[in-house]
Amino acid sequence: MARNYFELEKALNTLLYVVQRMGQPDYHKAFKTLYFAEQDYLVNYGMSLMGSDYFVKMPNGPVPSNMYDFVKFVNGNHDGQSYRPDFVDHVKDSLEYIAPHHIRAKKSANLDYLAEAEQQAISESVLRCEKLNYVTLRQLSHDEAWNKAELKKKIEPLDIAAAGGATEEELEYLKESLNNDFFSLA
Repeated sequence: MARNYFELEKALNTLLYVVQRMGQPDYHKAFKTLYFAEQDYLVNYGMSLMGSDYFVKMPNGPVPSNMYDFVKFVNGNHDGQSYRPDFVDHVKDSLEYIAPHHIRAKKSANLDYLAEAEQQAISESVLRCEKLNYVTLRQLSHDEAWNKAELKKKIEPLDIAAAGGATEEELEYLKESLNNDFFSLA
């Protein structure tokens, strides 16, 4: 499957924004911060801030698929063959692996890829998550959406929103919004 360069840039810049705001977070904290930002954005705006990236159920909580690949590029655990080589190099020029399991932004996020509302959702999620420890973040992210998904499979955005408190009316709007986004990406 060909990956849309714009969507990959959006994912990278979203991750960079989180990492910048947090300093040198470990992967777990960065990914859970993104999960809660996504959850709030789905509920409050009726759309995803993740673009074409999505969360996967992993044993220690939700993980953004492409963004996790980006981290694996810089820590040497992914060869990047399913991505354009220039994009893999771009990720490696943007992020740095710091043992054990931490990342640092080598470049600032390009805010042209993030709407103000997306930046706000991420900033609020950073404030919510930055002082929480691993166990607490793991516990909080093992919500109804995580429980409903199969291990190593996609967590449905509607389930993420429902776990975040979306009403039936909000979920119906979100369903229509996500279907429209799907067709606009094709």
